[in-house]
Amino acid sequence: MVKLELEFFDTYKVEEKSVGPNETERVLSRYWELCEGELSSSRSVIEVFVPTDKKILFFGPGYTQSDEPRTHVYWEEVYILEGRLYDRTLERWISPGGFCCRPPGMVHGPYTADPEVGCKQLVTLTYDKPTF
Repeated sequence: MVKLELEFFDTYKVEEKSVGPNETERVLSRYWELCEGELSSSRSVIEVFVPTDKKILFFGPGYTQSDEPRTHVYWEEVYILEGRLYDRTLERWISPGGFCCRPPGMVHGPYTADPEVGCKQLVTLTYDKPTF
C-alpha cells in the first residue's frame, strides 16, 4: 500500500474543488494499493492500483440529488459533520453524528441538503481488490 504520512493539518487549507452543481470536495488523503494477479486466459501477470479516498464533501444549502436512488461500485462510509441530509426514500433527516457504511451495490438516497446550512460530510471511498 502506498500511503502518505500526514500529521495534523488544517483541512480548510486543502484546495476545495467543485464536483457538481452546489457540491464541493476537499480530498484529505488518497492512497493506492498494488494488486497483482494472473489472467487465466494469457497467464500474464498484471498489476492494478486500487484507490482509497478520504474527503470532506459539502452539499450546499438546498442541494438536491436526482430523483433516483443510486449505487456505487465501491465501499462508501459517510459521517455527517455539520448540517443535515434528508433521505427522500426513507423520509427522514440525518443529523450530525449520523454514520453509514455501504457495500458496493447498496441502494441509497436520493438526498436533499438542509435548505439553510447544507451538509458537510466526512466520506471514505474504498474500492475492492479486483479478482483475476
